[in-house]
Amino acid sequence: MRINYGDFVLKSLVIIGLGLSVFLIDTYEFLADNHTTWAIVGLAICKIIFIVWQSTRMIIEVTANDTPFYRFLLFIIVNVMMVTFSFAIDYFCLYHVNPLCFSGVDKSLSLPEVFFECFYFSVLNFTNFGYGEILPQIIPAKVLVMMEDLLSFFTIILVLSDFVSLKESLLESNFLKKRLRQKE
Repeated sequence: MRINYGDFVLKSLVIIGLGLSVFLIDTYEFLADNHTTWAIVGLAICKIIFIVWQSTRMIIEVTANDTPFYRFLLFIIVNVMMVTFSFAIDYFCLYHVNPLCFSGVDKSLSLPEVFFECFYFSVLNFTNFGYGEILPQIIPAKVLVMMEDLLSFFTIILVLSDFVSLKESLLESNFLKKRLRQKE
């Protein structure tokens, strides 16, 4: 059984594209800044629900099919990259809407440099390093940071630490189901 990384990445890129659509909405000023910031948070919530659902489904599939652990780790790496990139886009959109969302970002930076700062912040936040160079200042930014922290906890702590026990549990469950079928 091979993990379909292409499908997972494609679906994740579609979700990330929704985040970028908010950037365009703000550029053409369809919504007031306050509504745009909460739209970014709303899309981020939808994205997190998708990522948790997709990741859980993939973990169960990987475990049930006795996939080698290195393939599972590759899936986790792809997942972490998609999550950090996705949140970097969310932070970038928030900053684009309202530069006061985050302190510690130099106002004279170009758009690519601001995106790099947002990506840097996302990676540090996801890995729980958080040097404190960039800080969220408004509630929508704080909500996004909290969501990334919770998703980081789910991904790193729960998934990796419980993979072995989950695998044993599912394999045992499949073994018991097969034994029950044989007795019938």
